[in-house]
Amino acid sequence: MAVICSTVELWLTGMLSTIAWKIYWFDVSAFHKFLMCFMFSAFTLIEPLRLRLGYFGNLNEKVPELSGVFLFTLLPQIPAVIYFSALQPFAGWGFTTPFEIAVNLIYLFLFLLPESIFGYLAAKSVIR
Repeated sequence: MAVICSTVELWLTGMLSTIAWKIYWFDVSAFHKFLMCFMFSAFTLIEPLRLRLGYFGNLNEKVPELSGVFLFTLLPQIPAVIYFSALQPFAGWGFTTPFEIAVNLIYLFLFLLPESIFGYLAAKSVIR
């Protein structure tokens, strides 16, 4: 749990500084500013709840918590990371930095996708 929490803190710090840098130094459209801030806020608000549900769901072997982790990973987390890594140029006047691509792809492939796969398998095994 400590590794995931420290990784989330690194992701949040890196993305917040990148978003602030983009908004301050570049002429980013209002829609793109809104979309960046909305996706970052959604990620920031859902992530502690998702980690808490995963911790207590695994600890107590409860299906609702494990299902919540699976759904919170699929819906707000993975689309936010994909947006920050690849979809910004297609939403208004946006651009993606190499730092964003690297940080988000690492977070996606090393944490979110395995968590969603293993979360589904854990919930499935607890149901049986």
